Amino acid sequence: MWRERTSGLRALRVSAWVLVGAATLWWLPSQTAPAYAQGGSTKSQVAARLAWLSDELQLNPSQKQKIQPFLGNLQHQLMSIQGNPNLSPDQKRTKSLVAAQGAFSNIRTVLNPQQKTKFDSMKEQAINRLAAQKAAQAPPPGQK
Repeated sequence: MWRERTSGLRALRVSAWVLVGAATLWWLPSQTAPAYAQGGSTKSQVAARLAWLSDELQLNPSQKQKIQPFLGNLQHQLMSIQGNPNLSPDQKRTKSLVAAQGAFSNIRTVLNPQQKTKFDSMKEQAINRLAAQKAAQAPPPGQK
């Protein structure tokens, strides 16, 4: 019975990680990952994400101008959350997820129907990629 409970808890934790990871990292393209990983300025990180999103969704200048503050605010919120030593990892995941969901819903309001479809598809692909990565990292059943 304990094994069933712990495996259920493990599945719940993996699901939470997948959702948070997808929510916070789905827009990070592989071509900008090195610049992001090098810890560039917040403005350069936002600019890189906006450029990638613009290329993927074919954003017009007006849309770019409207989306940029959403990305900047999300970046600021995520940095604040991750840098807060008073939050537990679970609290950080929860707060990051809420911040990302808010930014994503704001971004969707700026998009046209075709862009919304592509945007949703991109999020779904990111979730699937992260789920596959987590599954590959998970220990085999019966091991901790």
